[in-house]
Amino acid sequence: MELNIKKCPFCGGDATLCSTKGRYGFFAFVHCSFCGSQGKTYSIGKTRDDDWAESSASNNAIKAWNTRAGDIDVE
Repeated sequence: MELNIKKCPFCGGDATLCSTKGRYGFFAFVHCSFCGSQGKTYSIGKTRDDDWAESSASNNAIKAWNTRAGDIDVE
């Protein structure tokens, strides 16, 4: 499932997903390329399924970034 990243809630700039594989797992966060705002960093520890870990951390980071005040949780 691919999620679209919303514009920055502070400046309206374009935001991008930043992710990396580290020694202890995958790390992902969303970053505004204009004002430098950054969302929460999500990490998934080492697993046997690296694709799942990267996807899970990335999806969590995007969902957190896309959440706005007043949004109703429909899940």
